[in-house]
Amino acid sequence: MDATGDRPAERRRDTVWHGLDRLLVRLLMEEPFFGHIVSNLAREFTERIPTLGVGLTNDGICLRIHPGFFFETVMDDRIRVGLLKHEVLHVVFHHLRSGRGKDLSVYGIACDLAVNEFLESDELTDGALRIGKNGFPDCLHGKDSEWIYDYLMEHRPQAGFSSGLAATHEGWLSSEGTGIEESDAKSALERIVVDAWVRTKPEDRSSVNEGIQEVAERQARDRKGVLAQVDWRRSLRIFSASTGRARLTFRYRRISRRYGTVPAPRLRRDRRVAVAVDISGSITDEVLALFFEEVDSMHRSGTAITVIECDDEVRKVYPYAGRIPEFPKTRGGTSFDPAVQWVNERTGTAFSGLVYLTDGEAYPLREIPRCRILWVLSPDAREEPPGPRFGLMIRIPSP
Repeated sequence: MDATGDRPAERRRDTVWHGLDRLLVRLLMEEPFFGHIVSNLAREFTERIPTLGVGLTNDGICLRIHPGFFFETVMDDRIRVGLLKHEVLHVVFHHLRSGRGKDLSVYGIACDLAVNEFLESDELTDGALRIGKNGFPDCLHGKDSEWIYDYLMEHRPQAGFSSGLAATHEGWLSSEGTGIEESDAKSALERIVVDAWVRTKPEDRSSVNEGIQEVAERQARDRKGVLAQVDWRRSLRIFSASTGRARLTFRYRRISRRYGTVPAPRLRRDRRVAVAVDISGSITDEVLALFFEEVDSMHRSGTAITVIECDDEVRKVYPYAGRIPEFPKTRGGTSFDPAVQWVNERTGTAFSGLVYLTDGEAYPLREIPRCRILWVLSPDAREEPPGPRFGLMIRIPSP
């Protein structure tokens, strides 16, 4: 196949990404808390699932979307936004980690019923599970997923509903587990929820449902001072390990152990991370040395690192070669958009994550990242700097 053979697929991929970006901008403008959580999730378009779903994977928390369902079957943007909010609420209420030891099909129904209580009727699809319909009694109104699950398990024979009504919740912790520790899942979920809550302005928080506010504030209290207390080295390593992309290849010289056929499938994981460094003069040499110690550990663990030197534009790009680069100090202005735009233009073929070292002093980021982003703040950065948006933040303590 010549080089032009993939152009229709590339155009379709760009179309669905642009469509999701448009909806994310709408969420960030109208309901910032939900928008911040979506922006903090790894996002994947796949036809392996029938609709949408969030799940825990070895690569973090991933929002998977069937592009045909989301952009062709569903024609109303209001419902598309409702579908995104539905998945966000599973994250907020930690449904992904609470299914261990339960009948996951029934638990999935209970969780869907619980979160749909927080959505408007015009945000739901015609087939959405709703209390008061599909055989689910009104007594379930106002109950959480655990209470609803217990009720459904007790009354399932008389209720007349089928567990087949629930969508597949791939990547939730079940009785068999997913290879992910519950404590790690809890920490990952809390980080995303708390980060989104911190980034939501007080005037915007008031528009969030009181029940959701209570849950978010409780998690924020539990992780009080997270930016100051977090182990930034461990966070950076976790981010690097969780940004890998999996791709399926085939070996024609080896027989599949499972099926006894040729070709044998093989799952490969590629980790390619862009590291953007603010060279406007705000990062000291001591902080650069600390930061690149961890970048070097990422490099030695098999992550391919590309360094981006930038201030108000991208100045230089090169692969990390195993030693601290000599960074110029431009003493110019700072803008985060050029580096993020540079990565966006190559996301899908090159990078699965972006780490940005900065003091955060810039106009708020306008370019929406198409990959996960981690902001590493210098010790002298303000508590809530204005520039970083859309990702998680960690802080390097004073050396």
